[in-house]
Amino acid sequence: MEAQLALLRAATPIFLEMSGHALQTLVIGNPNLQDNLLAGLALMPKVPAPPIVKKPMLVFIKETALGSSSVTVYGLGKRLAIAEMLRLIVRAPEASVAEIERLVKERKHALPSVDLDIMLDKQAKFFLQQEGGEDFGLRGDGWANLILVENPDGTLSVVYALWRDGRWGRYGCSLGRGGVWGREFRLVVSNSDALNL
Repeated sequence: MEAQLALLRAATPIFLEMSGHALQTLVIGNPNLQDNLLAGLALMPKVPAPPIVKKPMLVFIKETALGSSSVTVYGLGKRLAIAEMLRLIVRAPEASVAEIERLVKERKHALPSVDLDIMLDKQAKFFLQQEGGEDFGLRGDGWANLILVENPDGTLSVVYALWRDGRWGRYGCSLGRGGVWGREFRLVVSNSDALNL
């Protein structure tokens, strides 16, 4: 038995901490211990891997009424391209950009450009602590907000709205724009019925 205990201690460092009595119990309870150790078999049961928790790719931040619709702001749970974000919103993971545009229009997920101006004006007043301000959950710390907009001509675009030096900077891009956006950005859509996606 002493040879088995020495082999056990040498083979597996975790057993160095065990008392002699505990080791003797392990050896007595496992008559094939020496053969198992020599064959390289594990003595300890395999520890199951922790469950994989699926993290949302779009994280709900805030929903606010704006006229007869609502504005929903999401944080990005990971780096995403615009089309990937919008596939989550319309719940069509394989949709082409043309299909995304059709679904966005059908479900009224894009803010009319007039509502965009109203929202940014109210958010600016909120940042500046002026009367009539309202917090929609937009970023005002140098990171941009990606706002899904329906233009006056009926086309869709994503407005990159950045609050800096007490005013909004705006840039437009298409739904099919390549490249990915970091987790610091926020996505703004209209009439979304989901919390985390």
